[in-house]
Amino acid sequence: MNLLILIITIFFGTKNHTTTEKLKSGFYLAIPDTSNSSGYKLHNKNEYYFLGTEPAVTLNDIDSVYIEYILQIDRHTLVVKFNDIATKKWHDFTTMYSGMKVGLVLKDEVFHVGTIASPISSGETVLTMAQDKKDLDEFKELIEAEVKKAKAALK
Repeated sequence: MNLLILIITIFFGTKNHTTTEKLKSGFYLAIPDTSNSSGYKLHNKNEYYFLGTEPAVTLNDIDSVYIEYILQIDRHTLVVKFNDIATKKWHDFTTMYSGMKVGLVLKDEVFHVGTIASPISSGETVLTMAQDKKDLDEFKELIEAEVKKAKAALK
């Protein structure tokens, strides 16, 4: 078991790595850390994840974020729309890692983890969460603010 953890930490970042470099905000492959000892902690949850070394899609790749009500699941969801280049990257990523988990990192913290149900070619991804509409509005505002900061840093 320790060998497996060692191999995972070589290919995936952990909260205990020695670098002072912050995580880039974006969507990462997320592997559950069942020992809850080395991975990044999910915001406001007692769950830990090892993250891929680079995000599949960064905040610079996001065109818009909006809330949509989905009748079939009786829930408001957060929809993230990617630009054209990121749409291809996201499709490749979700094809390769279908059935696995993806984490959204904002402000050097894992804020959301979900399962990739199937390849996504539409250029939009839906984040489903067990939050009320008010919390979802706040999360949307946080993402939009972080996207704005990321894009301003490019200028």
